[in-house]
Amino acid sequence: MRLEDYPYSPQEAKFQKELVTAKPMERKMPSPTDEPDSSKEELTQRLEEMLKAQMVAMSEKNQVAEMLEQKHKLVMPRVESIMKTLEATHAKLKTATMENKTLMAENLRLHQVNAQQQRELAALKVRIAKNEAEEEGEERLLERERQKVNELEEECRRKDRVIAQMKGLFSKTKK
Repeated sequence: MRLEDYPYSPQEAKFQKELVTAKPMERKMPSPTDEPDSSKEELTQRLEEMLKAQMVAMSEKNQVAEMLEQKHKLVMPRVESIMKTLEATHAKLKTATMENKTLMAENLRLHQVNAQQQRELAALKVRIAKNEAEEEGEERLLERERQKVNELEEECRRKDRVIAQMKGLFSKTKK
């Protein structure tokens, strides 16, 4: 509140009320028939009362102003401390927000890299399975070829024995 907003002192309020409620014709104006000394005294007395009322009002206003100044002196350091704390907190929050945004961007990038690696791993597993199937097929084919070779070798040995027997018989007959 401003000092002007405070109410008048009781004496000043009474005087203000008299000024406002008095009608222009009811106000005592010095007339030539009045005694000059009594009207001067009355006017002086009223002026003194007004001056006293104003002095009391000014004194009260000054007291209120001093009280407000004291409260201001007590409160302002605390307000300044709170403002500094708020500014520091704001700076920390701003830094944390930036770090959070950076971490979220890094997390998104890593998520995308992970998804790409998962796709590559799945493709690699398919290729491995395909290669293993081909390898199994080749092993079966190789096994069949070995069996054929073994059968042919066995047949060749049998034929060699038959030939050897025939040679043995043939050489016996020649003798």
